[in-house]
Amino acid sequence: MLTKTFSQERVIQISIFALLVLLVALLPQLRVLQGNPLIFSEETYGLYNSVFSPTSFFEYIFSYVYSSSFVLVLLPILFAVLSLFFIFLLLKTDNSFNLKMIITGVVVSLTPAFLYAHLSLSLSSILLLVSLASVFFFLKKSFWQVPFLTLLFLLDFISGLILTILFFFYSQFVERKKVWCLFFPVTISTVLLFLFFPQSFFSSSFFSLSPDTMFSFFGALSGFTLFLLVLGGAGLVYYLLSSQRVHFFLLAFVLISFVYFPLRLLGIVILAGYSAVLFLKLLTYSFSNEFVGQLSLFLIVCVFLFSTVWFVNSVVDMEPSREYIQGMDSIFYNDSLSILVHEDLVEFVTYQTGMETFSGDDQADFSAFILYRSYSQFQELLESESIGYVVIDRFVLNEIQLHEGILFLMDNNRNFQRVFAGDTLFIYRYLPAFS
Repeated sequence: MLTKTFSQERVIQISIFALLVLLVALLPQLRVLQGNPLIFSEETYGLYNSVFSPTSFFEYIFSYVYSSSFVLVLLPILFAVLSLFFIFLLLKTDNSFNLKMIITGVVVSLTPAFLYAHLSLSLSSILLLVSLASVFFFLKKSFWQVPFLTLLFLLDFISGLILTILFFFYSQFVERKKVWCLFFPVTISTVLLFLFFPQSFFSSSFFSLSPDTMFSFFGALSGFTLFLLVLGGAGLVYYLLSSQRVHFFLLAFVLISFVYFPLRLLGIVILAGYSAVLFLKLLTYSFSNEFVGQLSLFLIVCVFLFSTVWFVNSVVDMEPSREYIQGMDSIFYNDSLSILVHEDLVEFVTYQTGMETFSGDDQADFSAFILYRSYSQFQELLESESIGYVVIDRFVLNEIQLHEGILFLMDNNRNFQRVFAGDTLFIYRYLPAFS
């Protein structure tokens, strides 16, 4: 009887795991069915643009696999599978059915940030995997923590430093001896980075205090859903109030992940674990009104699933779409000219056209140049930056509707020629640049 029960539980675990993996694997294919390019992440296009001059360890690794589309499709799925596997291992208490493990895996897999990170090859996806492996082997006191921590340092020095500091203080808290092994990864990676990639030691651009990137109601592409913050935060507070001081280390890491987005996925995993705990508490809680209790649980599930459905619907048509690929065909290569484009499309346009791009400077960004400058200032910019094409996309179309003149000016000025017009994309050639 015990063997039969164990087998049934194992089948349930494997089935849920397979369904989560299937979701991650099929989501990118929905874009292909709509005729949109499989790769749409600016980060991935940036990796393609850096293959001949890598400036980081991650870009260096990518330069060896970029030519295989098959590998690039499989790698994000593999990273997702292994990340879920390590999450299950970290939450596994024994060989019995672990509902907390399953709920955590489901919450993580259906979070928009996790899905977005694994739609195409990204630094966040491999950082999550290496971080989870480092935590697992550290808690197991295994030698494997050294190579994984070293790899984490090489991929992102600050991420490795943050995790190592937390490991060190945790070791002091539990009075663990032999913490000297934590210093090997720091030493080895510092030497390697100093010799080969000195510019990748610190990436200040990864720090962000923008609420738009931290969280949203439905879930920012690299942030937390409101559901996860409320439920996970409540679960974390529950443990903190129970005088289990070890959870202060996890609280510290979650707070750090708010402002340092390479570690944000790991912060999401931690909150997902606390969400699972609180959800299980609610399942077993004796509500005075059974209907209210059931309704509360139902609403929690609906809000969570709604954010996932919203993300799936939006990612299918997310730019760059098929229209953007067609638009890039209207740009003729010229190595002496550059393209004025919004900063969120710089890497895509560079990859598709092979030309230099310009999206602004220290004084003003792309939107400011397009919307808030006089024509003489705008023309001066075009001349000084040797701009041959101007790309107007959906990122600024809504702003343009609030400002008269720019599209009308380029449509009716003899210095501009519209070479492409779509629903959310307009491309103009600046004719004096070609004379």
